[in-house]
Amino acid sequence: MKHSLQPGMLEKYREVAKFLKDQDNVFLLSKGRGVFVSEFAAYKFNQIAEIHAEAYSSAEFRHGPLAMLNEDEKTAVIFLLLDDETLPQTLHNINQVKDRGSTVIVITNVANIDTIIDPKMMDYMI
Repeated sequence: MKHSLQPGMLEKYREVAKFLKDQDNVFLLSKGRGVFVSEFAAYKFNQIAEIHAEAYSSAEFRHGPLAMLNEDEKTAVIFLLLDDETLPQTLHNINQVKDRGSTVIVITNVANIDTIIDPKMMDYMI
């Protein structure tokens, strides 16, 4: 985790924070073990930043909340992308969300993520 405090990473955090500060709504999506982390992060967005945030399993998101995304608002959707058996499904969800015109923020532990998914599908990657 030492890499998360490097100067290059701190600049990425600032970029994402600058974008998120003007958002009214944020969705946090993950699958498997990441759902618990996403739920906690959504709670912290609500509590500390006073930004409405909802966490969903990325599988559940397709059955309702996906319809709330709209290109005009560029709704922020944060994906917690883990290097585990849920990776292929979550990558598919990123494509669906990006096709709806949302702003995609990916937090991942996947090495060489740029070789797995087109970098154009991610607006921010940490």
